[in-house]
Formats: sequence, structure tokens, C-alpha cells
Amino acid sequence: MRWTAPEAIAFRKFTSASDVWSYGVVMWEVVSYGERPYWNWSNQDVIRAVDRGYRLPPPMVRAYFVFHVLISFFHK
Repeated sequence: MRWTAPEAIAFRKFTSASDVWSYGVVMWEVVSYGERPYWNWSNQDVIRAVDRGYRLPPPMVRAYFVFHVLISFFHK
């Protein structure tokens, strides 16, 4: 669930856009040195938060350029 796009969860609609969302989460994970996306949240908590507009915060590393590219993956 952590890597799944909101529309894929809600409507079981898998597209290239949902692939980009998943890729963005994976890249966040890479830039965060393997930190788990959404930490220890339950899948239901992740789904609710993302549905309400929550997005992963910038990684702690100083890769702001990479973060701005990644955040563009999360626009609905």
C-alpha cells in the first residue's frame, strides 16, 4: 500500500501515472537511505493520510533538487 497510487487503491486503476507515483515513493526511499515510507503507520493510516493530501516530507539529506523532482510525481 505504501507504494500504491491513490487512484490505484480507490478504483483499482493502474496506469503509467500510478507507476510514476510508485516510482516516486521508491526514489524517496532511496534518497532516504532505505527509510520505510510512512514509517510504522498501518496501511489504513497511510491510505487515509494520502487521501487527505498528506505527502512524504523531504528526506533529511540535502538533496532538495531531487526532492522537488520527486514531489512532482505526487500531484493528482
